[in-house]
Amino acid sequence: MEINLSKFLSLTLVTLTPAVPVSAADVMTIAKEAGPAVVLIETYFDDEPLGLGSGFVVSSDGVVVTNYHVIDYADEATVTLTDGRSYDVKGVFAFDEARDIAVLEIAGKNLPALELADSDSIEVGDQVVAIGNPQGLDNTVSDGIVSALRDLEEEGCFIQITAPISQGSSGGALLDMDGRVVGVTTASYYSGQNLNFAVPVNDVKPLLEFRESKTLAEISELKAGEEYGMYGYDEVMMGWFSLNMGDLDEAEAHFRKVADKEPSNVEAFTGLGYVYLEKTEYAKARGYFEEVVKLAPDDPDGYQGIGVSFIEEGTYDKAVDMLERAYEIDPYDDYTVSALGEAYEGAGRYNDAIRLYQEMIESYPSEPGPYYWMGNCQIANSDWEGAMGSFEKLLVVYPDALQAHIGLGYANLGQDKTGTAVSEFEKALILRSELSDEEILDALKGLGEARLKMGHHKKAQEAFREMIIIDPDSPDAHYGLGRACVAGGDYDEAMKEAEILNDLDKKLSRLLVEQIEADK
Repeated sequence: MEINLSKFLSLTLVTLTPAVPVSAADVMTIAKEAGPAVVLIETYFDDEPLGLGSGFVVSSDGVVVTNYHVIDYADEATVTLTDGRSYDVKGVFAFDEARDIAVLEIAGKNLPALELADSDSIEVGDQVVAIGNPQGLDNTVSDGIVSALRDLEEEGCFIQITAPISQGSSGGALLDMDGRVVGVTTASYYSGQNLNFAVPVNDVKPLLEFRESKTLAEISELKAGEEYGMYGYDEVMMGWFSLNMGDLDEAEAHFRKVADKEPSNVEAFTGLGYVYLEKTEYAKARGYFEEVVKLAPDDPDGYQGIGVSFIEEGTYDKAVDMLERAYEIDPYDDYTVSALGEAYEGAGRYNDAIRLYQEMIESYPSEPGPYYWMGNCQIANSDWEGAMGSFEKLLVVYPDALQAHIGLGYANLGQDKTGTAVSEFEKALILRSELSDEEILDALKGLGEARLKMGHHKKAQEAFREMIIIDPDSPDAHYGLGRACVAGGDYDEAMKEAEILNDLDKKLSRLLVEQIEADK
């Protein structure tokens, strides 16, 4: 079962990455030394495969830590080390379902084990390495930084990281640069988001004191004997599990079984809505979320789902209407707030979006995301000074935010400060490996435009040609290159770009032809 943290974590600009990457040699050393203690966990129910997950050995006599949801609903499980040794899980020493932690017992001896660090000592910006087994691939390694420390009143403390955590890596080890465990990684699905976070290892330590274990079957029976005895609970949970694992058809089957038998089960219809969001069948998704609204009109989830489906279709006015209803029900639901901001932007209601982001900043002044989103809205509003202020504050909150330099580039370009704009775009492009292709294209486009304004048509051509290498079908790149060729008096090359544009964007093609003819 997934942990519902995205409503809080969605505030963070998760694309922000460190300006100083971890040394590849350091990562390789940590992976080589720690990797043998990271294990693959395969779970079964009634002799049928249930799922895959990760774990790590913390004691050479057979103590393994993982996420609780990795073993949830299993009656059998096996643990496999990277050297090929495999052991049945004898039992569960202890677990904390709320914190998503489980401590397993296997019969192994003289096993490689990891040292535990003091997770209270970690800080935002610390470099970390995550090792897990996504989709059963042994010892997949990723590195990043601690982007935030979340101390949530109801849910406890979590470590947010930039290192990607794929499905199957749940329960893996998050390590500091000394190779010691600082957290238990978790890949969780909620509202269409993949989140990268970890449970601090200090929360695991008290559970390691227990040495009386129960079998997986006994744990399942205990759980079934609690308040979860009603029909449909197991099916719904299996639906969320399948959705977590990316098996949409299996998830749909579980949710539909419950919905058919219990037509008032809100969770089943919510699950079906998310299944169809993932399948990109947005009209069907809406139908299920509309059923959620009928069953639970005072719950924001149905309105959220409908709103998100409209966003995905680009129908932003309708998305705003639905998300405003969700916001009225719960104005402190951060997932609703961030989705509503996106809908406002899509609808061109930038002032409304800016107001919303300002409220987010007041509530969470150390979050980088709202500064970034607000700056982009201010650029769309041609509020260049406001945008500069937002991006400068973003750099205070997150000094390694390369995206802030792209925003500052456009803010300066809007004020005809072309030299400064060039400098900002080039700062962002210094570590382009830390940017997405879309962000690189955005920076190159701005750089090309700034160079054109400065009369540096050859350097402008270089920027636009580099855009074409990344995306040969980018209308902006071909239009920019055509204009740069016109500026250099190369009309034949400009006309070639106009011909290419005719298949990509006829309006830009006509504009370019007009500029060629006017300049001749």
